[in-house]
Amino acid sequence: MGVISFYKSDSCEIGYLGPMALIRLKAAPTDEDFVQFEACIEMVLRTWPKIVRVMQMINGLPLPNMVQRARDNTARFKEQRLGVVVVIRPGLNTTIARRMLSTTLEPGDVQTTASVSEGISAANALLKTVGLGLTDADVAACVAFMSVLQ
Repeated sequence: MGVISFYKSDSCEIGYLGPMALIRLKAAPTDEDFVQFEACIEMVLRTWPKIVRVMQMINGLPLPNMVQRARDNTARFKEQRLGVVVVIRPGLNTTIARRMLSTTLEPGDVQTTASVSEGISAANALLKTVGLGLTDADVAACVAFMSVLQ
């Protein structure tokens, strides 16, 4: 089974596979991107009791007015979320990215990695803690989805 593409815009691509919701940011996300990611999470939660969100930051950081939207999203799905894994691509200002994440997510709720394969592995490890781990083939599909750079 491959990752199911849920939404695509100029600034991001959203997909999911099992209890893993994936978002690949190509630029600063728009309000519509947040709406679509929330819709994707809601859809995944109809089937799975817990989820892990994986975000890859390629070129963009959220605009200041988007930080509150991210906080609201984090609070809204707190009970169903096992964690958030953020892949911060090389070249992106990691200091700014980590500062933004620390103001958006609760301490201990986010893991950051520098590579897609590490990020997906970390997310799968979180899923395994509640018996929802993905197969090796599904992990490979998630890595492939998140590795497409446009």
